[in-house]
Amino acid sequence: MNKNILILDDDENVLHSFARLFRKSKLKFEYSDDPLVAKEFLHQKTFAVVIADYNMAGMNGIRFLNEVELYSPSSIRVLLTGHTDSSIAIDAINKGQVYRFISKPWIADELSTTIDQCVQEFELRQKVTELHDLSVLQNNELRDLNKNLDIKVKERSRELHKANDGLKESLLGMIGVISELTENHCHALSHHPRRVANLAKSIAEKYGLSSLQIWKAEMTALVHDVGKVTLPPNLVKKPRHLLKDSEEESLQGHILAGEHTMRMIPYLKDIAVLMRHQEENYSGGGFPDGLKYEEIPIVSRILKISNAYDEWRNGVWGAVQFSHENVMDILTKITPDVYDPDLLGILGDIFKNDSKVEGDLIEIRVQGLSPGMICAKDIHTLKGILLLPGDTCIQAEHIKRIQAYQKTDPVIEAISIYREGA
Repeated sequence: MNKNILILDDDENVLHSFARLFRKSKLKFEYSDDPLVAKEFLHQKTFAVVIADYNMAGMNGIRFLNEVELYSPSSIRVLLTGHTDSSIAIDAINKGQVYRFISKPWIADELSTTIDQCVQEFELRQKVTELHDLSVLQNNELRDLNKNLDIKVKERSRELHKANDGLKESLLGMIGVISELTENHCHALSHHPRRVANLAKSIAEKYGLSSLQIWKAEMTALVHDVGKVTLPPNLVKKPRHLLKDSEEESLQGHILAGEHTMRMIPYLKDIAVLMRHQEENYSGGGFPDGLKYEEIPIVSRILKISNAYDEWRNGVWGAVQFSHENVMDILTKITPDVYDPDLLGILGDIFKNDSKVEGDLIEIRVQGLSPGMICAKDIHTLKGILLLPGDTCIQAEHIKRIQAYQKTDPVIEAISIYREGA
């Protein structure tokens, strides 16, 4: 764990205050009142967190933090300031890529907590980068070596450090990254986790689950296929009915691989358990533990039916796209003992009462918008400004307005659009 912290302030009293406050800390601090000396520190080693005062002679903190990008781009940047001017905050975010602000005078406990959170944010970002790099490396190895599908793959993930409640946004961001990595691993999975998450959330809401359980249903669905990054893309996209027994076994193993990955994230251990039971059959005999009925967590039952519906409805496995009616026949008549009958009833009611439901959404970016599309949900900017309410038919002027905001206050989340014909 990187415990290096660099603090730059031309006021020696401030530096002495930091030194007194953290004299017993396990973190390793370097102090400087000169930006040039601070840059030398950055040349010598990597710092998890870099803190700079805004108001310094010769170079303000924003400019220094902007230059930190050249020396230590992965460092978490923090601005120390006694000013409350909003323009300073805007410059700090846009130019200095500042993650947090520390106001003078500070409260000791709050300062200590803020620095701890910044260190953990640094570790989380490093782990996400490692996961991405590891996935790319292993995909290249699989292509280059062209080995059989039964080749054992290396471990795909490493233990992630604990994140506290104050890092909830970072945790959600990590879930989004994992989901995106899963989708990028194989074209057949493109948008599949997001569609399953939307449908799982709708079913959980109709079932009357608590807000926490609804959140778990949505989050579990987003990452339910993460174990598939351990498999060759050709296997992931191969139609189920064409799989050999050995291939079916390898594919089924992604559940345990995904569970293992999520257990590495302390606050997602519950989701790891829910992922583990996503292929249990309602009447028993499923994978991996053969649970049945109420032994299977309700969120896992919801995930199973949401995942199956989307696979059949959208042809995830290379098969044709079935109509809603055909999918419901498959789920209720051909495989009646596999799914919770109460959830099947809710699924049918959702589509009966609203033909435009979460399972029929597609997710696109701003550049993919075109006139005539209907947005399924409100479109907000990063700062929360409502650009377009849900169920609006998108016009050319709407797209121009959204694109204009991309320069200063962008829409960073995928935009939910009703699939044509839904």
